[in-house]
Amino acid sequence: MPRKKQKLELESCTENPFDVKSLPNEVWCISFSYLDKKSLRNSTATCTHWFELILNNSKFSGQICLPNDHLLELKRKIDDSQWIWTRWPVLQTLEFGKCFLGEKFRDFYGDERYTPAHGTKMLQKASKYISQTVSFKDCPGLDKIICWVTWHLTGIFPHLPNLPRNFGLIHALTINPKNEIEFVGIEHVSHLELAIEDSRFSRINSHDKDFRKDIAQSIKMIGENGRNLKRLTISFPQVRWMFCSELFRLLGDAFTDMFKGLNNFKSLQIVVLNLAFAEIEFYFENFPDTFSSYSGAMVTHLNVRDMTCGGITLSEINRRFPNLKHFCADNAKEDINTSLEDLPKLLEDIFPEVEIKFWALTNGYKLSKIPFHKCVMKPWTLP
Repeated sequence: MPRKKQKLELESCTENPFDVKSLPNEVWCISFSYLDKKSLRNSTATCTHWFELILNNSKFSGQICLPNDHLLELKRKIDDSQWIWTRWPVLQTLEFGKCFLGEKFRDFYGDERYTPAHGTKMLQKASKYISQTVSFKDCPGLDKIICWVTWHLTGIFPHLPNLPRNFGLIHALTINPKNEIEFVGIEHVSHLELAIEDSRFSRINSHDKDFRKDIAQSIKMIGENGRNLKRLTISFPQVRWMFCSELFRLLGDAFTDMFKGLNNFKSLQIVVLNLAFAEIEFYFENFPDTFSSYSGAMVTHLNVRDMTCGGITLSEINRRFPNLKHFCADNAKEDINTSLEDLPKLLEDIFPEVEIKFWALTNGYKLSKIPFHKCVMKPWTLP
């Protein structure tokens, strides 16, 4: 008897299934916005309605990443009708995994050991290869392909012979696959790291006028042409007293102009500033232009190593970098009188919207906070 009753209940549920179309599309899209990428991808296999909602929404399907597929694999899927462009009507950006361009260079030269590092001709060949291997004409909205590289800035600026090879490192490029690539320039760079670490920045060697000119010119060109730059990392020296103050002022002016130019493009999303072994107030007091209103307002991630007590305060950092999203530091306090017991509440008040990670070797604590949450303090020792 119970089995018969259970059967009747199942039949009743089958006769009255939930209709996913009974809810407005806007409600479904709000629900989808809370899903991670994997769950969102799984949702497309649930029903045709969800599949169409997700793939026709630019927020969910305007940019996709193929972490395990290189270009030849994509071509194979297209040829086998496993990849159909019409299923991606709002696709604008296609991102390949970080091994992508290295694979392309191995395709060119048949050398497993080959690693792209510098030179515009080779990068130009790789870019043309993208356009020629796969036809993107059936995806009219696609205008950006992001590929990860390890490339020196000297390959982009061969006309600046005095530019140090370790000054700039390119991590990603953005190109339009429908355009024929005649040359690769700073306008194609989307992730860039600048490091003020070369010996020619020192007091002894910084008298080289050609070196100064090329450094300033490269920074200027980044600001004038970096329309696709999304992530920029700037690392300052570990031993600040070794570096020329006059050159630092030149850098301050150059960075200010660069940020003014990049601000016009509205593409920059992340700016990481690394200050190692910092008496951080030294930079603020001696090179204020380096952290001008433009520069400071653009910084989203600040990493400070060995932040000294009694130096620049946390409140001052918050004032100079009003748009911080992440702040990482060693030995950070508000002032020399700040106790460990007071520090969590202080950080919550000063940086309510910032992710925090602090370490202190002397006191052996690790303090962390995510936006709009309370700080968590734990004991910490060197591994």
